Amino acid sequence: MPNVSGYTDRIRLLEEVSKLIGKVTLLVGVVDAALPVGESKKFVLNEVRFVRGFRPLNLWRTARAALAVNDVDIFHDTSGNLILVFLLLFRRKLRPALITSFFALEKWRIENVWKRNGYSTIRLLLEPSTRNMYFGAFIQHIMALVSDRIVLQSAGLFGRLTEYIGIDEKKISALPNNVDCDFWRANSRKIGRARCFQMLYVGGLDHSRGVFAVLEALGKLKEEAWTVNLVLVVKQGIGGEGPINDFVARNSLGNCVEFVSGLSRREMLDTYNNSDVLVYQTINDGSPRVVLEALSCGLPVVASHHPGINVLDPGARFIKFTDYSDVDAIVRNVSELFRDNELRSDLSEVGQEEVRANFSSERVAKQYANFYQNMLSEQTCG
Repeated sequence: MPNVSGYTDRIRLLEEVSKLIGKVTLLVGVVDAALPVGESKKFVLNEVRFVRGFRPLNLWRTARAALAVNDVDIFHDTSGNLILVFLLLFRRKLRPALITSFFALEKWRIENVWKRNGYSTIRLLLEPSTRNMYFGAFIQHIMALVSDRIVLQSAGLFGRLTEYIGIDEKKISALPNNVDCDFWRANSRKIGRARCFQMLYVGGLDHSRGVFAVLEALGKLKEEAWTVNLVLVVKQGIGGEGPINDFVARNSLGNCVEFVSGLSRREMLDTYNNSDVLVYQTINDGSPRVVLEALSCGLPVVASHHPGINVLDPGARFIKFTDYSDVDAIVRNVSELFRDNELRSDLSEVGQEEVRANFSSERVAKQYANFYQNMLSEQTCG
């Protein structure tokens, strides 16, 4: 794990897992933020002390730190940093179980997101924000071959992995992301108050996130006489603000679009609670924790169908689904939410209840504990 500022929910998950199965040691690349770590002696956090820009050195340091931990039954990698450990151990008969989690399937993303939208290999290698996908794809290929089990966040993602790596789907397990429901909570949002509505977008500024569809939807909502603003909480990626600003200027949306970046966890919580709807469109893979955070805060969500989002609400009971970048469907669903206070209130309440019941740290920790116990049983039988 390179840093901890965006991983506090995962830390909460591992603390809960440690209560169920025994000691858990988390290796962290760099501790660069205050950690919400409890006092349990079963959960230990070790800083590996990564050096920025020196990946080989960091891999070696991670391997040294991992192998120094005594009595390990399971090594679980989530970022490829344990690759040297896995390569050292995978052929040994008596060894710990080797598990890896992929949160973004890099080879699938290269071929089905970027290249299908006109990006050549050369262009992707020249872009600093996409160059690392190729190294990530190589690491994932190796890790998939040497691991005993691969964890993805949805069974709907299995085919995206096996399409490019020759492994049996029986080697893959599905475990959902968790969300810290004690932190991501609703405030006293007044559903029916008369004011400007606020749409929220969170993610990179590129075509795979549907940002232009969201902007088009904003324009159509303005044409329908809705008083609405759009807050774009953005992070660094292949896209920049230039094309977005050009679109905003051409469509006279400048007075109702706001760019925000670098928010703290607390500021992100406030942003969810000050918004009326999260519009999340993606053709990328993974299971976005952003959607879980918004739902846990009681924020209604309009999202594109995608395996990592469908798994959160397979019955479409509290997420309003659209096809990817379907502007008319986005407008239809958002305007319905603006028009119907009772619907917004109902979706808010049901979303919070379902997320707490199925994706809280405590709930997901039980699934991880069962998964680890089953893996140890398989190792023993093997």
